[in-house]
Amino acid sequence: MNKIYTFIGASACGKTTLCTMLDKEKETVHKVVTDTTRSPRKGEVDNVHYNFVSEQFFRDNIDSYVEFNEYDNHLYGSNGTRIADALDGGKADVVICLDINGAKALKKHYGEQVRVIYVHRDIEKIYAAIDERVANGEITAESAVHRKEQVLRDIESRNDPAIDFEIDNNGTLEKSIGKLKEIMEL
Repeated sequence: MNKIYTFIGASACGKTTLCTMLDKEKETVHKVVTDTTRSPRKGEVDNVHYNFVSEQFFRDNIDSYVEFNEYDNHLYGSNGTRIADALDGGKADVVICLDINGAKALKKHYGEQVRVIYVHRDIEKIYAAIDERVANGEITAESAVHRKEQVLRDIESRNDPAIDFEIDNNGTLEKSIGKLKEIMEL
């Protein structure tokens, strides 16, 4: 049975970058793109970074989400059909980026098929990455304040018993990808 690897961690810890790299590098790994009601940031592409949907669409299709959550006044959710399609009839593993609550919901729904990986990055590097997003016009200063407050709560999830593995993403991306390949037996 193929696995669903759920990457969690604080905003700007690198979890999305790692998921995307694995998806591009390995044919047997598929990244599931989640839905959100927020607007795309500078450089984001619909159906690549997120599926950008209206709040009305999200609420009208709420039953199709295996998990959903509200963050920074926007809805985020994982479509169950998209996860099933990404598993490709047992031919592929899935990678998906969520928060701890989304990871727990997936574990509840899919059981032992889900593995939760906490992506750790030093708080100074996280804050610097958030500040860079403000400087690049990707997020507002107000959103950055909220994200920095959320970082502390996200770091607390590091000790949650739902977490199966932790990787350190303070070094090179190659080192982090190497560790993930070990965990995922790729």
